[in-house]
Amino acid sequence: SPAWAYLKQRGVLPYTALVYGLGYGIPVPKVHREIIEAARTSMMIRRDGTWLWGGGVVYADPPTHPTVVNVRYIPDEQLPKGTRTFKPEKNHKTWGNRIQPLGCWRITPSKRTIVVLEGLFDILITAQKLHELKRDADTVAVYTNGASPSAKMLHWFTDHNQYEYVLLRDPDEAGREWARTVSAAIRHGGAKARTLRPPDNLDPDEAILRGWWNSGI
Repeated sequence: SPAWAYLKQRGVLPYTALVYGLGYGIPVPKVHREIIEAARTSMMIRRDGTWLWGGGVVYADPPTHPTVVNVRYIPDEQLPKGTRTFKPEKNHKTWGNRIQPLGCWRITPSKRTIVVLEGLFDILITAQKLHELKRDADTVAVYTNGASPSAKMLHWFTDHNQYEYVLLRDPDEAGREWARTVSAAIRHGGAKARTLRPPDNLDPDEAILRGWWNSGI
């Protein structure tokens, strides 16, 4: 599918795609009527029957019995002609109730450190790096799915004070404000939080793919 080429371009390895259950958004999938009705209720389908995840990399959180679906749209020029019959307003879209950080289904009793990021590809590349460094046993990555976490998600950080948190923020002002908000919620619960900014004005995934990694993580 076009998703494989796009994931490779973004530096995501097949192992990482498998762990996170990434899929390709078929514009008109063949599914049962009950699923179509549920998708219509969630406003995932256009009037012409096209699913709004069409032509995108799809991540369901958690991968089994998901409560959130996050899609990152593949650029039109990288899709077969006519794949997507609509123009996405943004390069990503999410459905569901984000009451906790996405990716926290990977938190196990052995985890001690949580790396917090903003976006889907940030977490994929960070998780990939943690696996490469054999840090999976004690460290896990999660993401807030944007720079404005919901109040319930912030409460999750406050309530889970048994972890040490490392925030890898985006370089823009929105990333700065995101770090302030999330770290304040963490510290309100009594846990420690450190904020790191990758060099050269790069997003976390870009910096890691170029060889950057902070030894303090």
